Amino acid sequence: MPVDAKPLFRPDVVRNHVARFKLPAHVAQFQPKLDEGAKLIKSKKADKLTEKQLLPDFLTDFFCTLLGYSGPATGADRYRSRHQRTRL
Repeated sequence: MPVDAKPLFRPDVVRNHVARFKLPAHVAQFQPKLDEGAKLIKSKKADKLTEKQLLPDFLTDFFCTLLGYSGPATGADRYRSRHQRTRL
């Protein structure tokens, strides 16, 4: 017998956080890349491409450019985001 699906988070709790959320300023500069990715998905062209064809751009554009992650090739000892706050 199937079980009813339940949301991962309570909508009444998430709604307040989403309403107050502000995107970081650097995201606006990345909007054209997000738009291109959305167009690719909507056009169904992505369905005809392999993961191997899509993955390099996705990793570079989203993880490195948008989220600011860097890895060993940049001299970092581990992957980390330049947008992460340092903890005391």
